This record gives sequence, C-alpha cells and structure tokens, in this order.
Amino acid sequence: GHVHRGVFFNIARLWVRLGNERGVRAILDVLAEDYYLSVYPGAMQEYWRCLMEAYIRAGKLGNAINTLDEMQMQACTRDISHYVTLIKACGDDESKALALYERMQKSDKLAPTGQLFAALLTVINTKNARDSVLQDAASYGLSVDSITGYKKFVKL
Repeated sequence: GHVHRGVFFNIARLWVRLGNERGVRAILDVLAEDYYLSVYPGAMQEYWRCLMEAYIRAGKLGNAINTLDEMQMQACTRDISHYVTLIKACGDDESKALALYERMQKSDKLAPTGQLFAALLTVINTKNARDSVLQDAASYGLSVDSITGYKKFVKL
C-alpha cells in the first residue's frame, strides 16, 4: 500500500512525543527496506523531520542536526521545514542557528521563507545579527509584519 499520513505516520508522531528516536528510526528503516510499500512524494521528508523532532525532544540537538547529513547520504531532499525545526530548537544558541541558516543557503541552495526568518529571529540575541537577518529578509522581499512582530513576515 501507499504510505503517507497513515498508521506509520501516526506511530512516528507518538514516538516524537515520547522523544524516542529509535522508534522513528525503526519506521524509517521499514520504509526504506520494504519493497511492497510505496511512499508518496514528500512523505520521507516528513519522517526524517519526525526523527529530528524526536532527537530534539530527547535533548539531542546535535543528533538532530546530524540528521541533515544522514538525509543527504540517503539521497533525501532537505527542505525549509527541516531547517525551521532545527533553528527553533537552538534555544538561545545564536551561533548554531546562524550556522544552520548558512548551511541551508550554501549546501542545500534553499531560499529562506518568512517562517524561517521568524524562527531565526526568536533565537538571535544580538543587535548586529538581528539587523543582518532583517536585511537578508528584505533582500528576499520579506518584511516584519507590523502587527505580529517577528512571528510573521509579509511580502514587500
């Protein structure tokens, strides 16, 4: 059968809530090895994001970030949502968030979105870095929404 948001995905989300990366990894293994299951486009990215979220919930941010490399080795495309997930988990580690932002642009050639800039600005704690991020957002035609502040960006 087809795999997308069925039983496997629901089980993966339960493992995420429990911070059980081993459970999510087991589902990824089944999906990768079972020739009888066909996976809808985009579904594997969701399962990889679940693995990141499980690592984050378990307090293993380094492992969550390393998942980007695993995805590359498995020829699985990384998208903005993976980076948003990781950047949000950086807490107040500005340098780690900025390194992820740079990696996203250089390694994956992804254009940032308003959602990514909003996540990034929740982590940034220095004026220079904040000004730089806002300038980058403007270069992509995005501006801080005057009502919601950093929570939402709008097209210029």
